[in-house]
Amino acid sequence: MENPLQGNVNKYYTFELLIHFVFYTPVFVIFLLSKNLSLTQITLIFSIHSLGALIFDLPGGVFADYFTKKLSLIVGSVLWGLSLLSYAFIGYFWQFCLAAFIGGIGQGFLSGADRALIHETLRLLGRETEYKKVEGRVRGINEIVAGAGVLLGGFIGAISLPLTLIASAASVGLSAACSLFFKNPPKDKESTSSPAREILSTSVGILKNNRQVLWLTLYLAVFVAFVWATNILSQPYLKSINVPTAYFGLIFSGFSIFYALSSIYAHKLDRYITKKFFLLFASIVPLTLILIGTIPGIIAFLSWVFLGIFETANWTLVSSEILRIVPKHQSTTILSFQSLTLRLINITISPLVGISADRFGIYRTLQLNGVALLAALAALAFASVKMADFKNVDKKSAGDPEPIPTR
Repeated sequence: MENPLQGNVNKYYTFELLIHFVFYTPVFVIFLLSKNLSLTQITLIFSIHSLGALIFDLPGGVFADYFTKKLSLIVGSVLWGLSLLSYAFIGYFWQFCLAAFIGGIGQGFLSGADRALIHETLRLLGRETEYKKVEGRVRGINEIVAGAGVLLGGFIGAISLPLTLIASAASVGLSAACSLFFKNPPKDKESTSSPAREILSTSVGILKNNRQVLWLTLYLAVFVAFVWATNILSQPYLKSINVPTAYFGLIFSGFSIFYALSSIYAHKLDRYITKKFFLLFASIVPLTLILIGTIPGIIAFLSWVFLGIFETANWTLVSSEILRIVPKHQSTTILSFQSLTLRLINITISPLVGISADRFGIYRTLQLNGVALLAALAALAFASVKMADFKNVDKKSAGDPEPIPTR
């Protein structure tokens, strides 16, 4: 008889496909600008979304580990869908802030629960080594689906900007329905006997005592936070160089093809994983930002694709490395720490980007972001000098006080 958990793999593909098939992303900033909001206000809205996710990242992760990851996915997708739907029918700054906060709460419940559920499913099926391939394939499919949504979103947005949000909310709602059919992996005895407070405190200990997990968490959080904050400027940038709104979807969907390929083949870079590799890998992005800000135009803008390529590949590689190291029954909580750190940094950076864009302009802000990200990567490089390289590390408990030795 087939293991009932086997069906989780295909359901995982379907869930991720639906929750990423949204249409608002290529025109969302333009939609907010149409409501007479400044870039400072818009970045504050994004920060409030991150604040909601920040507050509920840890409770959401503990909720998923202590109760079920399935229930966490249901709650998260419902809240996010409601948030998207509400955007279409409101018009005041405080209302957008409230909707963003609710969406952030939904993101908190979603954070890491999907990846942890499929990782645990594959482990119990004896297929744990396939995680990077499955996750890379899923992220690749997601990028293709998201690209289709982006392509359609540009044309839909040219007709009606609010309609992109209504259609997106419908797709996210279907993902909530899909999550009802997941089979919960049986909990380990260690997991079922651990109360929520113990899960949380042990996970804090893992980050505190294991330098590898801590460094990976900080690296991904810093890098992705800068990319997220900078992406807010992509649509105003296109407007500044007189690109029609209908073409936004075409441009960003083209980017998604490259994001998909980078995700699908990210696992092939596994043998090169070292801190030096990650830092060199990420350093291309700030140089790209400086180029785009220095030579404005559609040709320079096409290099924006590198931001998404490196963000997508980093998510797959870093999350996989963390999941391999940490105890399985605490995986969602650790990934929630990862997202919490990311949200905290993003909350700090995004408003500064908006203020800078309103005061100095988009091009100068891109240059400043590039310089700031280079400085952040240099700081991470300095911190890594005191840590052991983690290429091909032994599978040792992440709760041990010493860094994991190199093979």
